[in-house]
Amino acid sequence: IAVSEGGETPDVSHFGRDVRQLVTRFAQYMDDAKRDFVYMLAHLGIFDDKLVERIAPSVIPSFSISTYERIKGFSFITPLGDGRYVMHQTVGEILLADDGEAIRLIGEKVKEAIIPYCIDILDTLETASPEYASLLGYMKKFAPDSEDTLSYEFEYAGLVFIECRYEEALSLYKQAYEHSLSVLGEEHPKTVEIMSQLFAVYGNMAFINEAKKMEEKVIDLTKKVFGEISAETLDVLIKATTLHCSLGEFDDALKYGEEAYKISTFLPDISEESYIFLLNSLAIVYNCFGRNDDALILNIEALDTAKESGDMNTVFVSANSAVNSFFNLGRFDEAHKYAKEAVEAAKTEYGEEHPNTYIAMSNLARTLSALGENEKALEIYKDILPKFTEFYEEDNILTITLCNQSAEVCERM
Repeated sequence: IAVSEGGETPDVSHFGRDVRQLVTRFAQYMDDAKRDFVYMLAHLGIFDDKLVERIAPSVIPSFSISTYERIKGFSFITPLGDGRYVMHQTVGEILLADDGEAIRLIGEKVKEAIIPYCIDILDTLETASPEYASLLGYMKKFAPDSEDTLSYEFEYAGLVFIECRYEEALSLYKQAYEHSLSVLGEEHPKTVEIMSQLFAVYGNMAFINEAKKMEEKVIDLTKKVFGEISAETLDVLIKATTLHCSLGEFDDALKYGEEAYKISTFLPDISEESYIFLLNSLAIVYNCFGRNDDALILNIEALDTAKESGDMNTVFVSANSAVNSFFNLGRFDEAHKYAKEAVEAAKTEYGEEHPNTYIAMSNLARTLSALGENEKALEIYKDILPKFTEFYEEDNILTITLCNQSAEVCERM
Protein backbone atom coordinates (compact mmCIF):
# COMPACT_ATOMS: atom_id res chain seq x y z
CA ILE A 1 0.00 0.00 0.00
CA ALA A 2 1.73 3.19 -1.14
CA VAL A 3 1.54 6.42 0.82
CA SER A 4 1.98 8.66 -2.20
CA GLU A 5 1.16 8.56 -5.86
CA GLY A 6 2.80 10.80 -8.43
CA GLY A 7 4.53 12.82 -5.69
CA GLU A 8 1.21 14.06 -4.30
CA THR A 9 0.35 14.19 -0.62
CA PRO A 10 -1.89 11.18 -0.01
CA ASP A 11 -5.47 11.56 1.07
CA VAL A 12 -8.43 9.25 1.47
CA SER A 13 -8.83 8.89 -2.31
CA HIS A 14 -5.51 7.05 -2.56
CA PHE A 15 -6.85 4.22 -0.44
CA GLY A 16 -10.38 3.79 -1.66
CA ARG A 17 -13.60 5.71 -1.51
CA ASP A 18 -14.59 4.78 2.01
CA VAL A 19 -13.27 3.28 5.22
CA ARG A 20 -14.86 -0.11 4.58
CA GLN A 21 -13.00 -0.44 1.26
CA LEU A 22 -9.69 0.42 2.93
CA VAL A 23 -10.20 -2.11 5.71
CA THR A 24 -11.12 -4.74 3.12
CA ARG A 25 -7.90 -4.08 1.25
CA PHE A 26 -5.93 -4.42 4.48
CA ALA A 27 -7.68 -7.70 5.23
CA GLN A 28 -6.75 -9.03 1.82
CA TYR A 29 -3.16 -7.87 2.16
CA MET A 30 -2.33 -8.95 5.72
CA ASP A 31 -2.91 -11.84 8.01
CA ASP A 32 -4.60 -11.36 11.40
CA ALA A 33 -1.36 -10.80 13.32
CA LYS A 34 -0.16 -8.05 10.96
CA ARG A 35 -3.55 -6.41 10.84
CA ASP A 36 -3.84 -6.30 14.64
CA PHE A 37 -0.33 -4.87 14.79
CA VAL A 38 -1.24 -2.11 12.34
CA TYR A 39 -4.36 -1.36 14.40
CA MET A 40 -2.19 -1.03 17.51
CA LEU A 41 0.25 1.30 15.76
CA ALA A 42 -2.66 3.39 14.47
CA HIS A 43 -3.74 3.97 18.07
CA LEU A 44 -0.18 4.90 19.09
CA GLY A 45 0.52 7.16 16.12
CA ILE A 46 4.19 7.63 17.09
CA PHE A 47 6.13 4.75 18.64
CA ASP A 48 9.56 3.27 19.23
CA ASP A 49 10.94 -0.24 19.61
CA LYS A 50 11.12 -0.07 23.42
CA LEU A 51 7.46 0.90 23.73
CA VAL A 52 6.21 -1.66 21.24
CA GLU A 53 8.21 -4.52 22.71
CA ARG A 54 6.89 -3.66 26.18
CA ILE A 55 3.17 -3.31 25.47
CA ALA A 56 2.59 -5.43 22.33
CA PRO A 57 2.62 -8.84 24.09
CA SER A 58 -0.36 -7.81 26.23
CA VAL A 59 -2.18 -6.26 23.27
CA ILE A 60 -1.49 -8.90 20.62
CA PRO A 61 -1.24 -12.51 21.88
CA SER A 62 0.57 -13.58 18.69
CA PHE A 63 3.16 -10.81 18.95
CA SER A 64 6.56 -11.49 17.47
CA ILE A 65 9.56 -9.29 16.81
CA SER A 66 9.83 -10.56 13.24
CA THR A 67 6.26 -9.44 12.47
CA TYR A 68 7.00 -6.03 13.94
CA GLU A 69 10.18 -5.66 11.89
CA ARG A 70 8.29 -6.49 8.69
CA ILE A 71 5.56 -3.97 9.49
CA LYS A 72 8.16 -1.25 10.06
CA GLY A 73 9.05 -1.74 6.39
CA PHE A 74 5.54 -0.88 5.18
CA SER A 75 5.39 2.30 3.11
CA PHE A 76 3.00 4.03 5.50
CA ILE A 77 5.46 3.68 8.43
CA THR A 78 8.10 6.43 8.44
CA PRO A 79 11.23 6.62 10.66
CA LEU A 80 11.61 10.00 12.38
CA GLY A 81 15.39 9.70 12.73
CA ASP A 82 15.45 9.68 16.55
CA GLY A 83 14.60 6.01 17.08
CA ARG A 84 10.87 6.64 16.72
CA TYR A 85 8.47 5.84 13.90
CA VAL A 86 5.19 7.38 12.79
CA MET A 87 2.24 5.92 10.94
CA HIS A 88 1.11 8.08 8.06
CA GLN A 89 -1.60 10.37 9.39
CA THR A 90 -4.13 9.63 6.65
CA VAL A 91 -3.87 5.88 7.13
CA GLY A 92 -4.11 6.20 10.90
CA GLU A 93 -7.12 8.51 10.77
CA ILE A 94 -9.01 6.25 8.39
CA LEU A 95 -8.33 3.18 10.50
CA LEU A 96 -9.36 4.88 13.73
CA ALA A 97 -12.51 6.25 12.10
CA ASP A 98 -13.73 2.67 11.64
CA ASP A 99 -15.99 1.59 14.51
CA GLY A 100 -15.19 -2.07 14.03
CA GLU A 101 -15.02 -4.29 17.09
CA ALA A 102 -11.47 -5.48 16.35
CA ILE A 103 -9.84 -2.05 16.28
CA ARG A 104 -11.91 -0.91 19.29
CA LEU A 105 -10.72 -3.85 21.40
CA ILE A 106 -7.13 -3.24 20.33
CA GLY A 107 -7.52 0.38 21.46
CA GLU A 108 -8.76 -0.66 24.89
CA LYS A 109 -5.83 -3.05 25.30
CA VAL A 110 -3.36 -0.36 24.22
CA LYS A 111 -4.75 2.00 26.85
CA GLU A 112 -4.54 -0.67 29.58
CA ALA A 113 -0.92 -1.42 28.70
CA ILE A 114 0.52 2.00 27.95
CA ILE A 115 -0.60 3.93 31.05
CA PRO A 116 1.37 1.81 33.59
CA TYR A 117 4.28 1.72 31.13
CA CYS A 118 4.38 5.53 31.00
CA ILE A 119 3.99 5.93 34.77
CA ASP A 120 6.83 3.48 35.50
CA ILE A 121 9.25 5.49 33.36
CA LEU A 122 8.00 9.00 34.18
CA ASP A 123 8.55 8.34 37.87
CA THR A 124 12.27 7.86 37.16
CA LEU A 125 12.83 10.93 34.96
CA GLU A 126 14.26 14.11 36.49
CA THR A 127 14.66 16.40 33.47
CA ALA A 128 12.37 17.82 30.78
CA SER A 129 13.75 15.37 28.25
CA PRO A 130 12.20 14.46 24.88
CA GLU A 131 11.36 11.10 26.46
CA TYR A 132 9.36 12.84 29.20
CA ALA A 133 7.49 14.91 26.62
CA SER A 134 6.74 11.82 24.52
CA LEU A 135 5.44 9.78 27.46
CA LEU A 136 3.38 12.72 28.69
CA GLY A 137 1.87 12.90 25.20
CA TYR A 138 0.66 9.30 25.55
CA MET A 139 -0.80 10.05 28.99
CA LYS A 140 -2.71 13.04 27.60
CA LYS A 141 -3.90 10.97 24.65
CA PHE A 142 -5.03 7.83 26.48
CA ALA A 143 -5.91 9.19 29.94
CA PRO A 144 -6.61 12.93 29.48
CA ASP A 145 -8.85 13.18 32.54
CA SER A 146 -6.58 11.23 34.88
CA GLU A 147 -5.16 12.99 37.93
CA ASP A 148 -1.89 11.21 37.18
CA THR A 149 -1.79 12.93 33.79
CA LEU A 150 -2.41 16.31 35.41
CA SER A 151 0.36 15.66 37.94
CA TYR A 152 2.90 14.81 35.24
CA GLU A 153 1.77 17.78 33.15
CA PHE A 154 2.39 20.04 36.16
CA GLU A 155 5.72 18.40 36.93
CA TYR A 156 6.90 18.73 33.33
CA ALA A 157 6.20 22.49 33.41
CA GLY A 158 8.35 22.73 36.53
CA LEU A 159 11.21 20.81 34.92
CA VAL A 160 11.07 23.11 31.89
CA PHE A 161 11.18 26.13 34.23
CA ILE A 162 14.23 24.75 36.03
CA GLU A 163 15.97 24.58 32.65
CA CYS A 164 15.33 28.34 32.27
CA ARG A 165 12.94 27.87 29.35
CA TYR A 166 10.70 30.41 31.00
CA GLU A 167 8.28 31.34 28.23
CA GLU A 168 7.66 27.67 27.43
CA ALA A 169 7.23 26.87 31.12
CA LEU A 170 4.69 29.65 31.58
CA SER A 171 2.66 28.33 28.64
CA LEU A 172 2.78 24.81 30.10
CA TYR A 173 1.70 26.00 33.55
CA LYS A 174 -1.25 27.85 32.01
CA GLN A 175 -2.24 24.73 30.05
CA ALA A 176 -1.96 22.57 33.17
CA TYR A 177 -4.10 25.00 35.15
CA GLU A 178 -6.82 25.19 32.50
CA HIS A 179 -6.75 21.41 32.12
CA SER A 180 -7.08 20.83 35.87
CA LEU A 181 -9.81 23.47 36.11
CA SER A 182 -11.88 21.73 33.45
CA VAL A 183 -11.33 18.19 34.74
CA LEU A 184 -11.17 18.54 38.53
CA GLY A 185 -12.78 21.89 39.21
CA GLU A 186 -11.63 25.10 40.86
CA GLU A 187 -11.56 23.84 44.45
CA HIS A 188 -9.69 20.59 43.88
CA PRO A 189 -6.32 20.51 45.72
CA LYS A 190 -4.43 19.79 42.49
CA THR A 191 -6.02 22.77 40.72
CA VAL A 192 -5.21 25.08 43.63
CA GLU A 193 -1.62 23.76 43.77
CA ILE A 194 -1.12 24.48 40.07
CA MET A 195 -2.76 27.90 40.40
CA SER A 196 -0.40 28.79 43.26
CA GLN A 197 2.63 27.91 41.16
CA LEU A 198 1.28 29.83 38.16
CA PHE A 199 0.88 32.83 40.48
CA ALA A 200 4.55 32.52 41.50
CA VAL A 201 5.75 32.16 37.90
CA TYR A 202 3.82 35.26 36.84
CA GLY A 203 5.59 37.12 39.66
CA ASN A 204 9.04 35.70 38.85
CA MET A 205 8.68 36.66 35.20
CA ALA A 206 7.40 40.14 36.05
CA PHE A 207 3.93 39.60 34.60
CA ILE A 208 2.68 41.84 37.37
CA ASN A 209 -0.87 42.45 36.16
CA GLU A 210 -1.51 38.73 35.75
CA ALA A 211 -0.06 37.96 39.18
CA LYS A 212 -2.06 40.65 40.96
CA LYS A 213 -5.29 39.64 39.23
CA MET A 214 -5.11 36.15 40.71
CA GLU A 215 -3.48 37.00 44.06
CA GLU A 216 -6.59 37.38 46.22
CA LYS A 217 -8.30 34.40 44.62
CA VAL A 218 -5.36 32.01 44.98
CA ILE A 219 -4.83 32.99 48.63
CA ASP A 220 -8.53 32.58 49.47
CA LEU A 221 -8.80 29.24 47.66
CA THR A 222 -5.63 27.92 49.29
CA LYS A 223 -6.93 28.77 52.75
CA LYS A 224 -10.34 27.26 51.94
CA VAL A 225 -9.02 24.01 50.46
CA PHE A 226 -5.97 23.36 52.66
CA GLY A 227 -6.85 25.33 55.79
CA GLU A 228 -5.69 28.62 57.30
CA ILE A 229 -2.84 26.84 59.10
CA SER A 230 -1.19 24.70 56.43
CA ALA A 231 2.05 24.36 54.52
CA GLU A 232 0.22 25.31 51.33
CA THR A 233 -1.13 28.55 52.83
CA LEU A 234 2.33 29.35 54.18
CA ASP A 235 3.78 28.80 50.71
CA VAL A 236 1.32 31.05 48.87
CA LEU A 237 1.78 33.83 51.45
CA ILE A 238 5.56 33.67 50.95
CA LYS A 239 4.96 34.04 47.21
CA ALA A 240 2.72 37.06 47.83
CA THR A 241 5.37 38.58 50.11
CA THR A 242 8.01 38.18 47.41
CA LEU A 243 5.73 39.69 44.76
CA HIS A 244 4.97 42.82 46.77
CA CYS A 245 8.63 43.26 47.70
CA SER A 246 9.56 43.27 44.02
CA LEU A 247 6.84 45.89 43.38
CA GLY A 248 7.96 48.12 46.25
CA GLU A 249 4.60 47.63 47.96
CA PHE A 250 6.17 47.11 51.34
CA ASP A 251 3.08 47.49 53.54
CA ASP A 252 1.41 44.58 51.74
CA ALA A 253 4.67 42.63 51.76
CA LEU A 254 4.96 43.09 55.52
CA LYS A 255 1.32 42.06 56.03
CA TYR A 256 1.74 38.81 54.12
CA GLY A 257 5.23 38.12 55.49
CA GLU A 258 4.19 38.45 59.12
CA GLU A 259 1.05 36.38 58.54
CA ALA A 260 3.24 33.68 57.00
CA TYR A 261 5.67 33.81 59.94
CA LYS A 262 2.79 33.47 62.41
CA ILE A 263 1.49 30.41 60.54
CA SER A 264 4.97 28.85 60.59
CA THR A 265 4.95 28.85 64.39
CA PHE A 266 1.96 26.49 64.30
CA LEU A 267 3.53 24.06 61.83
CA PRO A 268 5.96 21.76 63.64
CA ASP A 269 6.67 19.79 60.46
CA ILE A 270 7.40 22.79 58.23
CA SER A 271 10.03 21.89 55.65
CA GLU A 272 13.48 23.42 55.98
CA GLU A 273 13.19 24.88 52.48
CA SER A 274 9.91 26.65 53.26
CA TYR A 275 11.28 27.98 56.54
CA ILE A 276 14.42 29.30 54.85
CA PHE A 277 12.46 31.04 52.10
CA LEU A 278 10.13 32.53 54.72
CA LEU A 279 13.03 33.98 56.73
CA ASN A 280 14.65 35.45 53.64
CA SER A 281 11.38 36.93 52.36
CA LEU A 282 10.67 38.56 55.70
CA ALA A 283 14.27 39.84 55.85
CA ILE A 284 13.76 41.60 52.50
CA VAL A 285 10.66 43.31 53.90
CA TYR A 286 12.51 44.40 57.05
CA ASN A 287 15.28 45.81 54.87
CA CYS A 288 12.74 47.86 52.98
CA PHE A 289 11.49 49.36 56.26
CA GLY A 290 15.04 50.10 57.42
CA ARG A 291 14.98 47.30 60.00
CA ASN A 292 18.32 46.03 58.75
CA ASP A 293 19.53 44.55 62.06
CA ASP A 294 16.31 42.53 62.36
CA ALA A 295 16.69 41.46 58.74
CA LEU A 296 20.28 40.35 59.28
CA ILE A 297 19.26 38.13 62.21
CA LEU A 298 16.79 36.34 59.92
CA ASN A 299 19.37 36.10 57.13
CA ILE A 300 21.98 34.46 59.35
CA GLU A 301 19.46 31.98 60.75
CA ALA A 302 18.35 31.13 57.22
CA LEU A 303 21.93 30.70 56.00
CA ASP A 304 22.94 28.52 58.96
CA THR A 305 19.88 26.31 58.40
CA ALA A 306 20.65 26.09 54.68
CA LYS A 307 24.27 25.10 55.28
CA GLU A 308 23.21 22.41 57.73
CA SER A 309 20.85 20.97 55.13
CA GLY A 310 23.57 20.99 52.45
CA ASP A 311 21.13 22.36 49.87
CA MET A 312 23.07 24.77 47.64
CA ASN A 313 19.89 26.37 46.28
CA THR A 314 18.88 27.66 49.72
CA VAL A 315 22.50 28.52 50.53
CA PHE A 316 22.56 30.72 47.42
CA VAL A 317 19.24 32.39 48.29
CA SER A 318 20.24 32.99 51.92
CA ALA A 319 23.77 34.26 51.23
CA ASN A 320 22.45 36.53 48.48
CA SER A 321 19.80 37.93 50.81
CA ALA A 322 22.38 38.48 53.58
CA VAL A 323 24.41 40.62 51.17
CA ASN A 324 21.58 43.16 51.05
CA SER A 325 21.37 43.39 54.85
CA PHE A 326 25.13 43.88 55.28
CA PHE A 327 25.11 46.36 52.40
CA ASN A 328 22.32 48.41 53.94
CA LEU A 329 24.22 48.47 57.24
CA GLY A 330 27.32 49.80 55.46
CA ARG A 331 29.29 46.64 56.32
CA PHE A 332 30.70 46.25 52.82
CA ASP A 333 33.54 43.84 53.61
CA GLU A 334 31.06 41.36 55.08
CA ALA A 335 28.67 41.97 52.21
CA HIS A 336 31.51 41.12 49.80
CA LYS A 337 32.31 37.92 51.72
CA TYR A 338 28.72 36.69 51.52
CA ALA A 339 28.42 37.75 47.88
CA LYS A 340 31.35 35.46 47.02
CA GLU A 341 29.68 32.69 49.00
CA ALA A 342 26.45 33.20 47.04
CA VAL A 343 28.34 33.03 43.73
CA GLU A 344 30.03 29.76 44.67
CA ALA A 345 26.74 28.23 45.81
CA ALA A 346 25.04 29.32 42.57
CA LYS A 347 27.81 27.92 40.40
CA THR A 348 27.67 24.63 42.31
CA GLU A 349 23.89 24.33 42.10
CA TYR A 350 23.15 25.81 38.67
CA GLY A 351 26.43 26.05 36.77
CA GLU A 352 28.30 29.03 35.31
CA GLU A 353 25.69 29.97 32.68
CA HIS A 354 22.49 30.40 34.66
CA PRO A 355 20.42 33.51 35.52
CA ASN A 356 20.71 32.82 39.26
CA THR A 357 24.48 32.75 38.92
CA TYR A 358 24.33 36.06 37.06
CA ILE A 359 22.20 37.53 39.85
CA ALA A 360 24.78 36.42 42.42
CA MET A 361 27.53 37.90 40.23
CA SER A 362 25.67 41.22 40.06
CA ASN A 363 25.56 41.36 43.86
CA LEU A 364 29.28 40.63 43.94
CA ALA A 365 29.85 43.50 41.51
CA ARG A 366 27.75 45.78 43.71
CA THR A 367 29.92 45.02 46.75
CA LEU A 368 33.11 45.52 44.74
CA SER A 369 31.88 48.95 43.67
CA ALA A 370 31.07 49.83 47.27
CA LEU A 371 34.64 48.91 48.17
CA GLY A 372 35.95 51.25 45.47
CA GLU A 373 36.82 48.55 42.92
CA ASN A 374 34.63 49.97 40.16
CA GLU A 375 36.66 48.63 37.23
CA LYS A 376 36.31 45.05 38.49
CA ALA A 377 32.60 45.64 39.10
CA LEU A 378 32.06 47.02 35.60
CA GLU A 379 33.83 44.04 34.02
CA ILE A 380 31.39 41.72 35.77
CA TYR A 381 28.38 43.69 34.53
CA LYS A 382 29.75 43.74 30.98
CA ASP A 383 30.11 39.97 31.14
CA ILE A 384 26.74 39.05 32.61
CA LEU A 385 24.30 41.58 31.09
CA PRO A 386 24.32 40.16 27.51
CA LYS A 387 23.95 36.65 28.92
CA PHE A 388 21.15 37.66 31.26
CA THR A 389 19.04 39.01 28.40
CA GLU A 390 19.14 35.55 26.81
CA PHE A 391 16.81 34.45 29.60
CA TYR A 392 14.84 37.62 30.40
CA GLU A 393 13.40 40.35 28.17
CA GLU A 394 15.06 43.77 28.23
CA ASP A 395 12.03 45.31 29.96
CA ASN A 396 12.00 42.67 32.71
CA ILE A 397 12.43 44.23 36.15
CA LEU A 398 15.50 42.06 36.85
CA THR A 399 17.17 43.14 33.62
CA ILE A 400 16.37 46.79 34.35
CA THR A 401 17.84 46.43 37.86
CA LEU A 402 21.12 45.08 36.48
CA CYS A 403 21.30 47.87 33.90
CA ASN A 404 20.71 50.49 36.59
CA GLN A 405 23.40 49.00 38.83
CA SER A 406 25.84 48.98 35.93
CA ALA A 407 25.03 52.62 35.14
CA GLU A 408 25.64 53.61 38.77
CA VAL A 409 29.10 52.03 38.61
CA CYS A 410 29.88 53.98 35.43
CA GLU A 411 28.87 57.22 37.16
CA ARG A 412 31.31 56.54 40.01
CA MET A 413 34.24 56.01 37.66
